[in-house]
Amino acid sequence: MSHVERPEYWDNRWKTQSFGLQNDQALIYIAEAVLGGFGGKKILEVASGRGIDSLRMAQQGAESHVVD
Repeated sequence: MSHVERPEYWDNRWKTQSFGLQNDQALIYIAEAVLGGFGGKKILEVASGRGIDSLRMAQQGAESHVVD
């Protein structure tokens, strides 16, 4: 198993890098308004790239899953 396939690699990477979280949050604002917040919601982000939007939703209480 390569190092990038290990969960520990990604756990550490998400904890130590910002991944540009200060960038435009328009999608988050729109989704939050439509869904009435993220708490308790299950989110599937398709074509997620780095998964920044799902990370933001998870930080606000969603159960986020990503597929790139």
